[in-house]
Amino acid sequence: MSFRRFKLMTQVSRIFILSVVFFSAGWINPVKAHPPVPLEYQIKAVFIKKFIKFIEWPSEVLPHNHNPIKIGILGKSPIIKAFESGKTTQIKGHKLEIREFENLRDLEFCHILFIAASEKDRFKEILKTIQGKGVLTISETENFSRLGGIINFFIVEDMVRFAINVEAAEKAGLKISSKVLRLAEVVRANNSREKK
Repeated sequence: MSFRRFKLMTQVSRIFILSVVFFSAGWINPVKAHPPVPLEYQIKAVFIKKFIKFIEWPSEVLPHNHNPIKIGILGKSPIIKAFESGKTTQIKGHKLEIREFENLRDLEFCHILFIAASEKDRFKEILKTIQGKGVLTISETENFSRLGGIINFFIVEDMVRFAINVEAAEKAGLKISSKVLRLAEVVRANNSREKK
């Protein structure tokens, strides 16, 4: 057997073995394929999961490690698929529960509420409804953090960035680590942005 043929057979064997491993681990689903999630929303979902590690909720809102952290998505957004396709199921000892709410009437308590752009005309109503309940509010619509939302995603030079309204976070009883604030554009009470 020539060296070239031996090398080719070795590569084929490796591909076969990797395929078996991926199928058995559940990394590849041979039955059905899900539509791809836009990269922007995959990144935003990862950011939200990272935020959990650096945010402290009031003890009455998140009392014990065995209590799940509830993430709600209000309105239609591709981010729901990003969460569904993600591998992380537990953070800081808390399981994650993802819920989608079509309208404000159906909204139940959640620790994190991602408000889709489809709800931008009702931001004030939504924020008033959950005021003082220890909810981390997040959106991707311009001026969300200036209107009283806590975290506002935005795009700069094809990169996902975020602003944080520290006053809104304090009113919600949330403590945000300085490690996160250093990466954010901080929105102060006077509505000006301060680069960190």
